[in-house]
Amino acid sequence: MSKITNVGTIKETNDYNLFSFIKGNRAINRGHVNKLKDKINKKDLNEIPLLVGTKNHKTGKYPIIDGQHRFKAREELKKAIRFIIVNAIKSDDISTMNTNNSNWVNKNFLNKFVEQGNYEYIYYKLFMEDNGLKNLFSVCTTILNNSNRRTKAHEKDFIEGNFKVIDKENSITNILYINMILSEINSHKCKNSFFYFALLHAIYHSGFDRVHFINKVRKLSAKFKGATSSTEWLDIIDLVYNRHNQGIKNFKPIIFRDFKSRTKRKRGRMTEMQRYSIISEQNTKLLITSLDEKWIDKTIQEWNKQHNKFLLETMGINKPIANRYSKLEV
Repeated sequence: MSKITNVGTIKETNDYNLFSFIKGNRAINRGHVNKLKDKINKKDLNEIPLLVGTKNHKTGKYPIIDGQHRFKAREELKKAIRFIIVNAIKSDDISTMNTNNSNWVNKNFLNKFVEQGNYEYIYYKLFMEDNGLKNLFSVCTTILNNSNRRTKAHEKDFIEGNFKVIDKENSITNILYINMILSEINSHKCKNSFFYFALLHAIYHSGFDRVHFINKVRKLSAKFKGATSSTEWLDIIDLVYNRHNQGIKNFKPIIFRDFKSRTKRKRGRMTEMQRYSIISEQNTKLLITSLDEKWIDKTIQEWNKQHNKFLLETMGINKPIANRYSKLEV
């Protein structure tokens, strides 16, 4: 008889025959399986469980909804399989789950523990809905843990039913302040986890003056654009907080720690986050965008040179003409 043990809300087994692949799911990538095996051999954390559907009554197997590569790697290494049984879903839903698996898992567990009457999760759901954090589970979990940094431990506690709100008062203070900043910026492009984590990282610095920063945001809200990572958002926050403070009494600049390494950032990184684009003649088409103005200038010069050469060779035009490419600040 197959033996299955419970690990929190997660099950574990060494019986690989209990599982089956779903038709229509992604094909097994041999290279990916081999990479996973190498990682497991180096350090087997076994933290991420498979997602499986309810047992098929005909085959007696659990269909693997997500995690087939992890399953294959662990099967070949004769390692235990951890898995979570979720409600049966249609095969049409699998591609959607694969593209947004993390949110799907979190929603599933949030609703499960809410239905069980778990007060911590009921509060979590209300906090998320009331403060505009829909689908931003990692942000919500971090704020309610009274932290400024996403951790696997927090997210593991969440799916295992062990989540606890650490400091309600401070969590509310932080999210109200963040939402106040967002209302001043008025940009939907800031409504992502990259921005939230950059701002959380900043406000947890000793000496961070929240009143000073929101006053600066009101004056320089146009600076909050174009960032595609938490590091780039921190560059903008750094710029807004520390620059253009002439005449402000008792202002004390902050040297923000680097977002990834947590070491102090160099002052040289506080540069204007102006982006530059190359456009075609008559401003008809935006071709390329970069933060590096010198590179943009050099590229425009080279492109115009090549274009004039083309005109000479094909049309016999042998005199300077208006440049086809030019620079635009965006």
